[in-house]
Amino acid sequence: IKLQDVKMALDGLIQVRVGKLSDFPVGSDPLGELDSLFRMEGIKQKLQRLQKTWAVAKLEGDGPLHLGHFVFTGAPGTGKTTVARAIARVLFGLQLKPSDKLVETTGLDLQAEYLGQTAAKVNALLGEAKGACLFCDEAYTLGRGQFGKEACDTLVAGMTSEEFKDVLIILAGYPHEMDEMFKSNAGLKSRFNHFFTFPDWHPNDCVAFFQHCAKRDKFMQLDQASLDVVRHGFEQLVKLDGFANGRDVTAVWNDAKSLRAERIYDCPEDGAAKTLRLEEVRESISSMIQSRLPKHARMTTLEDTSFSDTGASSSTFSMYGDGTKKSPPRTQQTKEQEQLQASKEDLDDQQEYSELHKKDASLQGYESNGEGDDPTDPSVPDDYSSNRLPDDIDRPCGRDDGVPDDVWEELQEAKKKEQQEEHDLATLKAELDAAARREEEARRAHEAELRRLQEEQERLELELARRKAEEEERKRLEAEKRRLEEEARKKKDEEERRRHEAEMERKRKEAMLHRLKEMKRKKEMIQKRLRQIGKCPMGFEWHKCGGGWRCGGGSHYVSDQQLHDQYGYDV
Repeated sequence: IKLQDVKMALDGLIQVRVGKLSDFPVGSDPLGELDSLFRMEGIKQKLQRLQKTWAVAKLEGDGPLHLGHFVFTGAPGTGKTTVARAIARVLFGLQLKPSDKLVETTGLDLQAEYLGQTAAKVNALLGEAKGACLFCDEAYTLGRGQFGKEACDTLVAGMTSEEFKDVLIILAGYPHEMDEMFKSNAGLKSRFNHFFTFPDWHPNDCVAFFQHCAKRDKFMQLDQASLDVVRHGFEQLVKLDGFANGRDVTAVWNDAKSLRAERIYDCPEDGAAKTLRLEEVRESISSMIQSRLPKHARMTTLEDTSFSDTGASSSTFSMYGDGTKKSPPRTQQTKEQEQLQASKEDLDDQQEYSELHKKDASLQGYESNGEGDDPTDPSVPDDYSSNRLPDDIDRPCGRDDGVPDDVWEELQEAKKKEQQEEHDLATLKAELDAAARREEEARRAHEAELRRLQEEQERLELELARRKAEEEERKRLEAEKRRLEEEARKKKDEEERRRHEAEMERKRKEAMLHRLKEMKRKKEMIQKRLRQIGKCPMGFEWHKCGGGWRCGGGSHYVSDQQLHDQYGYDV
């Protein structure tokens, strides 16, 4: 047996236990895939340092090498999963792990639906990752709720147990949420040795990656107008909630390719080169921005998300109807939670606007006193300004003697200006009142919508609780059915075994009875032959003694040979 045979046998055994060893090309740089990502210089430098540290420790034989565990913090699409796979390949290439397998899961996937099942689920995933790496994205959910705490406690126990000591664990998530998760379990953070922060991409990174996608898919080089559209589009996307960095760039690129496929389906392009048009890039980036805008701001910005044919203007994407740029912290929310949050923000803005309007009206002293037109009266039309402007603003007024013409003209201009200001103020007051009425109607509509959503949410929660109860009852009945079936099967097996043993005992006893009868028959035949010889005149019973037979009195003896010679009977 050669050393090569032993290695092949061990590799085959490992492959059976942990799956295929690796799909990564032999001799390739496990960190090479990081070159296609952006803002990875610091992370790649740290990984290269760890790679060299592990390699030197293995070369110098420093004993069992403690690899430690990792924490990745950053937004979606920054390359966390790619780096996790690279770490698995580095460990496999250094023969510190028998496989470059990476078991991927999420914090929610580690939690079960029912009490007491979470620990088994976590241990099952740890068992699947034995001899490899376990990557848990959105790990901050481990610090939330009863099931999350149970999953977190089970994970800590697994990290310290002898059974899962060969599992390298990588947790990933948003920085703030990960800090909160670590605070929920005092012993968790100390179990991790390596902390990597993944920075968000800049618009220029997005443009560069978009060009990389075009080159990778063998498209012609994009023109400057298309690149300007991509740059200005991502300048707005990075400010909106939910920006996913490289993942968003990939989504925009795939959407643009779909638009191109629709264009060339019936009218193929001339030549072998693949091209992407400006309007396809514009439509794909605009579609993503519209999907990220808050619901109440989408209609007001629909026209603003278009581009000119020569490029994108600086005001290409208006994010909110009031022109402000808000960049709330990125969080993972469900669709219903986003709608509820948008409704609440609308109500807060409307209440603030109404209070500001009332203060302004009180400072100006415009309150109805029953004389003349009241701008707050609902009967006053919105075009109140066209009715209040007098045809002749030169009211009758005496002129003192000796007042120069230039002074009088200046005085008249001042009077006209004051009257115009009074008119403008009244007009603004009427517009504010009309806007307040519209805002009040909108507020009531939003309150009604909010109540409807809350009622719908309560109904869904009740329905979910009912379905969970039904599911638990179904599982209980299925478990009871399986228990009864197993018990019936055991009873049947026991009965078959009892019958078999009884049958074997019966046959054994029958065979023994047959042998005894045969022995008795032979004995009776011998007794008959001995009586025929007539050596014992007393007629005693003969008994087997040694190599012959002796009568009951003891004085007569017949050997087996005599019986054989005289009667031909083999005793």
